[in-house]
This record gives sequence, structure tokens and C-alpha cells, in this order.
Amino acid sequence: MQQGPNNKKLELAATYEAINLAKQAPVLSYKNIEKVGYIRFNNSLGNSETVTAFKEAIENLVDTQALIVDLRNIPSGGNTSVAEPILGHFVKQKTAYQLYQLQENGVMFQEAQMQQAFAKPNTPFYSKPFVILVGRWTGSIGEGMMIGFDALGARAIIGAPVADLLGGIKSINLDESNSTLYLGFERLFHVNGTYREDFEANIAVIPADWGVHNTDPALNKALEIIHKDSKQ
Repeated sequence: MQQGPNNKKLELAATYEAINLAKQAPVLSYKNIEKVGYIRFNNSLGNSETVTAFKEAIENLVDTQALIVDLRNIPSGGNTSVAEPILGHFVKQKTAYQLYQLQENGVMFQEAQMQQAFAKPNTPFYSKPFVILVGRWTGSIGEGMMIGFDALGARAIIGAPVADLLGGIKSINLDESNSTLYLGFERLFHVNGTYREDFEANIAVIPADWGVHNTDPALNKALEIIHKDSKQ
């Protein structure tokens, strides 16, 4: 690197160190921002404790005027057993939140039967408007929740393009080599039939995470929309 007065040298921690540190943090954080609830996941959609933590957050924010759900920190993805109970706080009856096709023996992938994934009601029910934040680190089941919240009536999906992962994966352990293969076996769709990876935030804010002087443009846009709606 060419040396100059504007160059800076940064020491970056190894990726696994950052992951291990993240595991020590709470699964999510929440707060009340001037009568608007805000919940942010800490890369925790593969942790069953997140279901209980989200329920607690909703119980404490249920009387807010609106809710912001932040999906911008989910690089490791997760699973539907965590996502579906969370989505259940936003439905009054069993509701499809995404479509999918599974790989079947002897069937061309594109001809596999289209199936529905459902969110079932979970208490407490959040009845007020809700807005979703997404970005480059919204991956896998985070993307599933993004299209799921859109299907369930989110006021807006705000942010930058997400990870664009092409579907569900299955792990296969190889005994002889002690290795693991991850293979795609599930194609995922919005409830309107479009591919999940083609879905984009309907209000683009780039970058989605942090702006100048440690500001958060996406969060500010969400608050702006909510406050504007409340005045109408």
C-alpha cells in the first residue's frame, strides 16, 4: 500500500474470533424510541432462546404506536423453528409467509410441487404497523423473514440489497473424510410466486447500516415513515 497522510493501517480480528464474541452477546436488543418499538437480532435466528427473547420484547413493546424489526445482522442465517414463532406475533390466524419447492427423486427441480410455509398465531399479537430493516448481512432465514413480513403486511421494507442466497441447504456428513457437504435442496419463493432472491426493499437506503458520523440512515427513514403516518 502506498504511504500517504490519509492512509490508515487497521488490524482486523480473525473471523472466528468475531463470531465467538457475537455468541456472548444477548440474542437480541430492544428499546422504545419515542413510542416506536425497535428490535434488533444479534445473528441469533438459529438459537431457540431467541423465540423467548422476542416474546419478552413484544410484551414490553406491545403498547407502542409502531414497531421496527431490524434484520440487518443475520449473516449466519438460522432456521424456521425460530423464525416462524416470531412471525406468529403478527398474525391472527394460520397464514402462509413463503412458498417452497423441495428436491424430489425422479422429479425435475422446476416441476417439484409448490408448498406453503405457515406462521401460526403467537401471543401477544402485535396489531400496530411494523417496518422491517434489511441489508447486506440479511442472509438465509433472514431473507425468509423479510419476504414473510412483507407477506404479512409490513408497512415498508427498508434498506439495501440482501445476501441473495438461492434457497435452503442440507448438510451431509462424510464419514471417511470427516467433512461436511452443504447442498441446495429447497427453492424458496415469496407468496406471490416470485423467487426470494429477486425480492428487494421497497424503500432503498444505501448503505443500509451506517452513514457518516455513525448515523443510521435506514433506521431514521423508518422513524420518518412511521411519524408521517401517525400524523395523517
